[in-house]
Amino acid sequence: MASTYLQLKSQVANRSGRIDGGTANTIRDNAINDVIRFTIADSHPFSWLKATATVVLVAGVADMPTNYNPTHKLQPGFVRIARASTNDDIPLTETTVDMFDRYAAGDYRYYIRWSSYRFEIVSTEQSNTLTVTYYIIPTALSADGDTSIIPDSECVTLLASAKVWLAKERDETNHDRDNALGLQRLGQMIINDKRANPLRPIRSNLYNVNLGYNIPG
Repeated sequence: MASTYLQLKSQVANRSGRIDGGTANTIRDNAINDVIRFTIADSHPFSWLKATATVVLVAGVADMPTNYNPTHKLQPGFVRIARASTNDDIPLTETTVDMFDRYAAGDYRYYIRWSSYRFEIVSTEQSNTLTVTYYIIPTALSADGDTSIIPDSECVTLLASAKVWLAKERDETNHDRDNALGLQRLGQMIINDKRANPLRPIRSNLYNVNLGYNIPG
């Protein structure tokens, strides 16, 4: 079950025998946010980290949302030219910067680049509105009442506690124990998410076509 920021701070404090969870503690509080935003969010493309946004191409370029997590590749169908009906959306196919010049408008290709301190979509289509599905970097918790997006609060607590043990207490034994327990729970979260939201393979247009590579001699 997800917890509030105050609950997470109290839980992490309690693991080290402290009762000052309601008092600001930079090392502890940063550890909690680091675990949520990077350790867990980077570990797997969780279904509950998926978001959709609309971006507008100008001269073939559009900024990706600021909370886009580049760790997780955009899957086929995640970038589409928006139409009045979703069923009429036109999917774009990802390519590479090296191959991009081989395509022209109407080929519906794109790639992601890092430019001027932001991620951008570069497309063969010049001025369309795109619907982009992507995985987010969770917003940092700041107020005590903010709720963590991570469904397993114990996983957050254990991994954050491990960071605190190493950064503040220099206690490698407790660090190793809490880190191992936290990673176990993280692994179970990944398994549960895969079971509930299996990735479906995209069937190629060449499915069941003999390309001649394995013709018997």
